[in-house]
Amino acid sequence: MIIRTLFLFLFVFTTLNAGVVIKDGVKKYDDFSIEYFYDESSLYSVEDVSKIKFEKQISSQFTQGYKTATAWFKIEILNRSNKEDFILYFTEPFWTNVDLYTYLDGKWKVDKNGLNVDLNDRSINDNNPAFKLHITKDETITYFVKARTISGHIGEFQVYTADEYYRPSRISITDMYIILSFVFLVILIPNLYNLLVTRDRIYVYYLGYITSLIIFLSVKSGTYMSFGFHGWDTGLHTVGASLVLFLTLFSGRFLDLKNTMPLADKMFKLSSLIFGIFILLVSQDIQYANFVFNILSFLFLTLLLVVSVKSWLRGYSDAKYYLIALMIYTPAMGLMVLNFNTFLENNDITRYSFLAGSLIEIIFFTLLLTNKYLKTSTVNKLLIEQKRKLEHTKIELIREASEDSLTGLYNRRYFSKEAEKIYSESVSKNKNFSLLLMDLDKFKRINDTYGHSTGDKAIQATVQTIQDVLTKNDIAGRYGGEEFIVLLPDISLSDAVELAEEIRIKLQDYELVIDEDEIIKISISIGVAELEHKYDNTLESLIKRCDQALYRAKLNGRNCVYV
Repeated sequence: MIIRTLFLFLFVFTTLNAGVVIKDGVKKYDDFSIEYFYDESSLYSVEDVSKIKFEKQISSQFTQGYKTATAWFKIEILNRSNKEDFILYFTEPFWTNVDLYTYLDGKWKVDKNGLNVDLNDRSINDNNPAFKLHITKDETITYFVKARTISGHIGEFQVYTADEYYRPSRISITDMYIILSFVFLVILIPNLYNLLVTRDRIYVYYLGYITSLIIFLSVKSGTYMSFGFHGWDTGLHTVGASLVLFLTLFSGRFLDLKNTMPLADKMFKLSSLIFGIFILLVSQDIQYANFVFNILSFLFLTLLLVVSVKSWLRGYSDAKYYLIALMIYTPAMGLMVLNFNTFLENNDITRYSFLAGSLIEIIFFTLLLTNKYLKTSTVNKLLIEQKRKLEHTKIELIREASEDSLTGLYNRRYFSKEAEKIYSESVSKNKNFSLLLMDLDKFKRINDTYGHSTGDKAIQATVQTIQDVLTKNDIAGRYGGEEFIVLLPDISLSDAVELAEEIRIKLQDYELVIDEDEIIKISISIGVAELEHKYDNTLESLIKRCDQALYRAKLNGRNCVYV
């Protein structure tokens, strides 16, 4: 009876002192006690540590703040199950070293892990530190973990049965990071399209923010190492600083602080510069850089909340939704920062709520930007349509100012302007330059006999005949009521006469139908003149000579060409 009682006492005693007691039917252990020792000198060996008494007992899910030296963890595991193979798993991949020491066969065996060890060189190919354990039934083994990080001393130890750890359908926190990163990547694509379409700088900042968030999740989960990259000690806080930088740039642009709150805009720009400097400081592991950056980030987020509220109160409607996103995201990120700095204990809420906060924030921001893009697109379409109408109106005004409404030929004023240009060029380059001046014969009689509508048809028929003969280089204009003028660049007098005769003959053969029983004939008199470089000092002198030729044609019986 005494022996049985003593055995029961020993059983209960060893069970209470063991950090983890493994029992049949339980696949995962994530809530147990471990011991913690901070080696400020970083000189202790495992032999030294195994002989000292650990005075601090902590939870397996812990936070000890920012420390620069070595942390030692003591984990006792008692196996009361029929299984013998287990996995010790550590949830944080950003620790530089995570080495497991086991005392076997009179000596210490070490299994190295952490960022300094490539995935292919680890005993278990996992982004997070993971170790194989072999514990026989009723055996208690004490493990020592030596770890070091430039980030916060934060993490969680978990113990799995080997069957559970290797179960294909098991979803880990790393899987959640990957899923969330994929969601952010999908969100990134339409915003990239918006950038290409609008060329608005706000999308550059937002794309930088989403990209930094994706990289942050990759560093936080260690998935970047799966692509062959080496461990990045300062990655978590370097990318975190980039997140804050792009959030600052994006927010200032989105809230239009440059136009609405110039003083706040200057403060945001100064903050952006400071955060850019801290990205460099944190990446180089400058002492206390992380701590100072966390304080500045907190102060900036406070400023951002105040500015967002003011922007909303001043009537900027989109600021209301921006503020909602910020009020969800900021506390979630604040929980993580307070967790890292030991102001809050490490649990699933304080550690991982930033994932939900980031997702909600990104969705809100994307909706806001999409709404902004749609508004901008609508305004742009209206502006484009308005511009098109204005251009059309401008063209119409120019046409009306330069063309004769009945014939489509240049009016006299515009023709004179164009003729002056060609005249000057012909004079300067000593080129040929001929002129035709034409007048419909007995046009008044047509108007008086058949009416002005018939007279208009006669004018239009004459113009069509003239245009059929001319080339694209020739310029024709309506010089008066039934008088027309044609400017012929690079055309000699003889060629001009030939062209005038062709017009006269074609028009002579034309029959203008009045009704079924009556047609009228049209004829035209044409005066021709060629630029005389020695005598024609002005364009007016050439036109005057051509007008004299037309007058002679009229005197000679009309329907003729006179030079």
